[in-house]
Amino acid sequence: MKTFTVKIVILLVCVLVLVTFINQLLLFLRTDYKTETAVSISSTEVVRITGIYVRDETILPLDGIYANDVLKYTVTDGGKVAADSIIAEVYDSRFDIETSNRIADIDEEIRILNEQQNPGATSVAQPEFISSLIGSAYQSVLIANSSDDLSLLPDSRTELRTLMGIYSIITKSEAGFDSKIEELSIQRDTLKSQLHPPVGTIYSGDSGYFISYTDGFENILTPEAVPTLTIERIDSVIDGFGASFMGVPAVGKLVSGYNWQMVGIVDPASADFKTGAKVLLGLPEKDVSVTAAVDMVLETPDPDKRIIVLSCSEFRTQFASSRTDTADIVLNDFTGIRVPRSAIRFNTANEKGVYILQGERVSFKKIDVIFESQDYVISSSPDSSYIALYDDIITDGVDTAAANAVELITEATSEEDILT
Repeated sequence: MKTFTVKIVILLVCVLVLVTFINQLLLFLRTDYKTETAVSISSTEVVRITGIYVRDETILPLDGIYANDVLKYTVTDGGKVAADSIIAEVYDSRFDIETSNRIADIDEEIRILNEQQNPGATSVAQPEFISSLIGSAYQSVLIANSSDDLSLLPDSRTELRTLMGIYSIITKSEAGFDSKIEELSIQRDTLKSQLHPPVGTIYSGDSGYFISYTDGFENILTPEAVPTLTIERIDSVIDGFGASFMGVPAVGKLVSGYNWQMVGIVDPASADFKTGAKVLLGLPEKDVSVTAAVDMVLETPDPDKRIIVLSCSEFRTQFASSRTDTADIVLNDFTGIRVPRSAIRFNTANEKGVYILQGERVSFKKIDVIFESQDYVISSSPDSSYIALYDDIITDGVDTAAANAVELITEATSEEDILT
């Protein structure tokens, strides 16, 4: 009896091995699977708006006694000023301002020449070292010159000039710049004799960020007024209408604190804006961006328009130069593995993923969806159990692949039970 039982078990094992072999052979020979190679993809949603800036602004009125005079600003737009610091000097004529500027330029030229022939640098510097610094400085000039923001260009050019002067002295191509300094000093003294001193000085009063222009909206577009803004009001500001005191003489205005807001109109279908979400707010024409938060998304009578309010605590000069700007709101900046929607399935453990072809073997890889579109999703790859770059995703014959994968698991389990 035992012999008969053993023969039956051996026969079953042989049949199972044969079936497994035939199944594997069929899997190897089948050609009806279609696959798509898993590739890396980035997805970024960008919504362009024309927005208006809302800041806590205080106008600095111009004293009537200076109505016919000319201002020379000592602070650039967007520059930070301390309380009671000088923001402008008042001159009788534009000639005096031009003369004052020329004197400042000569003083800077003399400073550079003195630095170029400073014994502390020229006596110890080696030509090879200075030459390498010149190369780096030249690259900085090229980069600054090609940028939309030219604020770094003057400093880069000054550094390059200084290094080139030092190099000319240590290589003996120049003995020094004393004669040039003396010539410039004579020019400066002559200009000083022609210069009339400023007739007045204007102070900031409070601390803040200075902007040299006013547009009449300073007392209208306040942070408190933002929830009451309408589409018509926003459009009127963009078009330049509705100012309450346009043309009133002013030195400029101060912006209190770092915080400011941008308010614009968006199409609800363009993106799903959620209150509290972080976005990247960029000015494409000025090549600058900051991180902002979605403060509010307000419904309007027009179902195709909503008012979006963004807030930011980074005060940049580029965001202070106007009342309105064309800006890009960047959302959902994702990078991951592209997975066709048609290939997505659930395995026996109810895990979401895809079946892939590894040689002649079908296996299941999980997906971690971080972005969805109509035709595909983007998945991250936390570990090796998830879809990876260059995996062959089965897109046609997915259900057959799933059945074969389950059959292989079942057969392997049955074989293990029998042998046990």
